Amino acid sequence: MNRNPSISPHQCFAILLAVLCLIVTRLGAAPTLTATVEPLEIRPGGFANYSITIDGGQPDDVSDLKLPQGVELANPTPSFSNQITIINGVTKSSGVLSWQITSTEAGEHIIPPQELHVGGVPIKTNEAKLVVKDNPNSATAAYDPLLTIEVAKKQIYVGEVVPVIVNLYVHRRTMLRRVGLIEVPKDNFAIQRFPLQAEESVISMGGIPYRALAFRSTLSALKPGKFKLGPASTEIILEMPSQSGGGGGFNSMFFNQSEARKMHPTCNEIELTVLPLPEADKPKSFTGIVGDFKMSLTADPKSVSVGDPISSEISITGSGNFDTLSAPILTHAEDWKTYPARRINLDPNTGTPNVDMERHIAFNQVLIPKKAVKEIPSFEFSFFSPTDKKYVTLRTEPIPITVKAVEGSAELAHEKVSTNTLAPPPDEPEKVQSPKPKITDILTVTPTRANLLIAQPSLWRDEGFVQLNEWLAGIFGVLILGKLAMALIAGRLASASVPTHQIWKELNKPDQSRAKFYHLATSYLSAKQIDTTEATTEIQEIISKDHALNYGRPTEEASAIITNEERNKALEVLKTLA
Repeated sequence: MNRNPSISPHQCFAILLAVLCLIVTRLGAAPTLTATVEPLEIRPGGFANYSITIDGGQPDDVSDLKLPQGVELANPTPSFSNQITIINGVTKSSGVLSWQITSTEAGEHIIPPQELHVGGVPIKTNEAKLVVKDNPNSATAAYDPLLTIEVAKKQIYVGEVVPVIVNLYVHRRTMLRRVGLIEVPKDNFAIQRFPLQAEESVISMGGIPYRALAFRSTLSALKPGKFKLGPASTEIILEMPSQSGGGGGFNSMFFNQSEARKMHPTCNEIELTVLPLPEADKPKSFTGIVGDFKMSLTADPKSVSVGDPISSEISITGSGNFDTLSAPILTHAEDWKTYPARRINLDPNTGTPNVDMERHIAFNQVLIPKKAVKEIPSFEFSFFSPTDKKYVTLRTEPIPITVKAVEGSAELAHEKVSTNTLAPPPDEPEKVQSPKPKITDILTVTPTRANLLIAQPSLWRDEGFVQLNEWLAGIFGVLILGKLAMALIAGRLASASVPTHQIWKELNKPDQSRAKFYHLATSYLSAKQIDTTEATTEIQEIISKDHALNYGRPTEEASAIITNEERNKALEVLKTLA
């Protein structure tokens, strides 16, 4: 006989005790929020990371941060990471919300407690403090980039060309996604545009490896005096390790957590002394060229007649302001007819400013002798040498040539005078009359219209037959053209250019916000497979506006309707890619 199993009183008590223990454990593990700032001290314009760590739960939503006056978000979108740690067999889960904040006002800024909902329960964080001062104890965060500017000389002359280098140092644990244009204030200097590509190397600073990117250019001073050069500035996007990814927990062991940050690294300044050019011993032919140069001359051919052209090439090498260098002047030019010189750049086209190597240009000029001369005279030009600190006038060596007088010229007539008086002119040959032809052939009348065929088929004269053939030829031609058009349309629809046509159509629609327009513009560049690292300044400006309007802090500028003038200007830039 089977009996229904029953639970004894001891078993009921054990089950009840286990449930009570579980409830007490759950109640004892209530979620907690902890707010931290890293680093605690920054310089004006620097960046810090404000983090909220949620232990024992996950946030239901993310509300806007409440920040004190003078502190603002560098990136409105927070990053979230989930960290799991295992201690003595106990698994603990925590989430971390991180914002990048910045401030340009020195002083102590108290960030008030923030409220989050975890499991439907509102919980507040502690308050946190951010200190902003010129000389913080920790000048930069652990992975902040560094920017420096260097010049070859601290004392230069007006118009002297000097190499300038902007160095960007990036921590090896970060990933550099984008570098914007390098900008340096040009109030007192003429600075050549910095290249988009940099010379890259690896250096160690304080035992920490950095990627060093050197952007090279040149500058020249516009007026004498003492001026500050810099600071240089740029906008970069870095993939930085998450501040919450440390601690040696499970998450940091198996996952490489990072977050993208848009940063503007600060830079130093350099004081330069600009000297004026001396007035003493200034040549009359001096046109403001400063540098150190060498000059040579070649010409071909070296044996010509009066009025024949000679091609001359003046070669100039050295270092200096080649952009304003004009063609040297021909001395004793009264015996020559000259044409405007054509400048030839003989430097290798590397796409980067030539700041270290000796430059090389040439001027090709056509010379025509007006009379018989024995040499091509010298070419000369003057410049100020900052190395020798004096004015220098260069002259080429004259080139011996042979110039013959032409028939009918005054020189040739003078040479023939003596010969003409001694010998009488030769007798003229007797004129012979042309014989008159005797016409004895049979004359024929040529018809006005040639008959190419002796006998024509009768069908050629049938007007109906000719019209039928014309109709058949027309129908056959239409069928061929239709087949070709269908193949062309099918190829167009299957080609990779269809997405660009669709994006281009969207770009031309009116009443678009600036954020949407520049997002479509960068999508067009992506569809065209444009390499943004080698793009022009105008294209880089479009990409920068897309980052500022769509990935920065929401502003009224981003939602404003783009003007027709701004849209047409951007479309003209994109048309060059078509």
